Amino acid sequence: VSRNISQFGYTQDEFTKGNITYADIVVPEDLGNVEQNLLEAINRGDKEFNYEYRIITRDGEIKWVEERTFIGNFSANHSNKLQGIILDINERKKAEEALKKMGKIRIKEIHHRIKNNLQVVSGLLYLESLNFKSDDVIEAFRQSENRVRSIALIHEKLYHSENLTSLNLSDYIEDLVEHLINSYNVDEEIIKIHLNIENLYLDMDSAVPLGIIINELTSNALQHAFIEGENGEISIDFFKSAGQLILKVEDSGGAFPDDIDFRNTESLGLQLVSNLVSQIEGDIELDTTDYRTCFRIIFRDKEV
Repeated sequence: VSRNISQFGYTQDEFTKGNITYADIVVPEDLGNVEQNLLEAINRGDKEFNYEYRIITRDGEIKWVEERTFIGNFSANHSNKLQGIILDINERKKAEEALKKMGKIRIKEIHHRIKNNLQVVSGLLYLESLNFKSDDVIEAFRQSENRVRSIALIHEKLYHSENLTSLNLSDYIEDLVEHLINSYNVDEEIIKIHLNIENLYLDMDSAVPLGIIINELTSNALQHAFIEGENGEISIDFFKSAGQLILKVEDSGGAFPDDIDFRNTESLGLQLVSNLVSQIEGDIELDTTDYRTCFRIIFRDKEV
């Protein structure tokens, strides 16, 4: 150990006399990684070892350092000699952390603004729908409003999350379904909705299309599966199996009509579902056994 160690409050003699070993001043949580990475560098035959970790100064302060060590073979028994320096990089680490926090703040602000803008669009669609009397036109506006809302909800969730790039699907689907229940004035004593959602996280590229797919299939079931006043059930399952993610939306309102090809229909909602399934490189199946309608979507696990 050289006089270089004095910048951290220690003396060279403390180490040369054996009062302190260098391992004693490395933060315990970092020591194992330092030793492992150094051993791997020696075993690879590397001539240099560069690594960043934390040490404890004489005053008890924790500081980041960068070790730059030369690995030499100087003895007849082929033991290794290590010689190097440690640099105080604490200020650099503080600057990096500050930049990282600023980046997170910017991303949060972006999610917040997108969410607000989408809510404005959703509100405008609702206000515009009030100018029409046709039930079909009003329903078209409501469907568009719900689609926008399904995307806005993703940005709202990410804005309030510590993880700004991936979405907790369980929390998101619960809120999305609650919104649809309110939108369609569902009597929950008559129509029971069951959610079986694993605690999985998806990135934006998968979460946005999946949110719209759930919105479309659930809305379709609420609108068309049940006769007014008839008891019914809707189940939404999302889980991982054998490296794949599986979404199931099933209702008890009878089998999907045999004379309609859901992959080739005039329904905008089902067209969106088919297109978005392709976007996430998935497959969609329709099961109508037991007088039920079950859409099953399978796609590759991109959980983060």
